[in-house]
Amino acid sequence: MINIERLQRLPAKNNKYNVRLDVNEKVIFTTMLNTFGTLEDERLGASTAFTITNQKLVIDNGFGIWEIPLELVKKVEKVTDKLLFIPMRVYKMHFNEPVSFNEADGEEKKTIGFNLYVKMPSRKLFEELLEISV
Repeated sequence: MINIERLQRLPAKNNKYNVRLDVNEKVIFTTMLNTFGTLEDERLGASTAFTITNQKLVIDNGFGIWEIPLELVKKVEKVTDKLLFIPMRVYKMHFNEPVSFNEADGEEKKTIGFNLYVKMPSRKLFEELLEISV
């Protein structure tokens, strides 16, 4: 669960990816993800813009934009795995309820969460903001 009250108190950052903000909404964190996909291992994008505001997560892969209210995030786990012999860190974000999205062909799908591959320089701040531990 994300500590939304804590995010409300943090200073605003530059809206680097020009996400649509509501009244009293501010950008807290931005980064480019190496890739991201569903918890069910369907890849949804590479070199994806990722923004955390004090109200939602915004993920833009260039083909679609996902806006996930922070209240929907149940937990985020940090998992270190290996691809061949290379260690890879993935953040598994679980939702309280399924999120719908459409494929390029128009097929509607649902996911119970996302796998986020956060680039190295942004990982520490990402973990601090979301209070992620091992």
